[in-house]
Amino acid sequence: MNSNGNHKLDGIIAMKILITLMENLPGQIDAALPQFVGMLLAELKNAVEEKAPKNYISMILQAICVSFFNNCAATLQIIESNQQTVAVFSCLMDNMKNFKHEFEIRRIVFGLTCIVRTPAQSLPPIVAQKMQEIMKQLADSAMKVYKIREDTLKENEEHIAKGGPTWDDYDDEDSDENIDADDNVRDEKEFKDTMDKLRAFKDGKPLDDDDDDYDDEDDSDYEVDGGDMGMYDSKLD
Repeated sequence: MNSNGNHKLDGIIAMKILITLMENLPGQIDAALPQFVGMLLAELKNAVEEKAPKNYISMILQAICVSFFNNCAATLQIIESNQQTVAVFSCLMDNMKNFKHEFEIRRIVFGLTCIVRTPAQSLPPIVAQKMQEIMKQLADSAMKVYKIREDTLKENEEHIAKGGPTWDDYDDEDSDENIDADDNVRDEKEFKDTMDKLRAFKDGKPLDDDDDDYDDEDDSDYEVDGGDMGMYDSKLD
């Protein structure tokens, strides 16, 4: 992955692919798991040392938790054999507050649940020692998901009560036209941005989309791109 990109967008795409594989193929990719988890461990170490955007660190930790869902015993063994157990679980516990979207928290819940269900004799000593903290974080995360869904349901009910339109109120043809219009605007903007970059490159400026003063905390689009909102229907739904 491109270690020179400040935004880590290529890394985020790779995390999405790994998460999709591990969510949909539990127990079916054991042969490849050492390579996948090894890559995640290396990326996490580099991301922490380089102080990468917390958005990217969050994605790596989500991928590791989904690996627990895929094959918990094997993932724990791989992490332990790489002597990264303390680093991984310390980083995970320290970043629990950074998981805000439901799909992010859900991955953590499934991963931690798989750890809790693992027989004690199969757990690395440090994980067994942290079991009380893991249980607490699992309970807090489950309640957070419940609260998010409760708030969403309340907002939807209030919207309908105020006479707001529902999906059934939209005509399919009109909706498709609106979507096409939005796509055209987006395509035109992307084309213009690409042409501007090519002109800059022709004038001797490096063809790089990284801005040193970029702040992912202030960009909601980056937050969405950094996760996988609307990417596909997760097996964990």
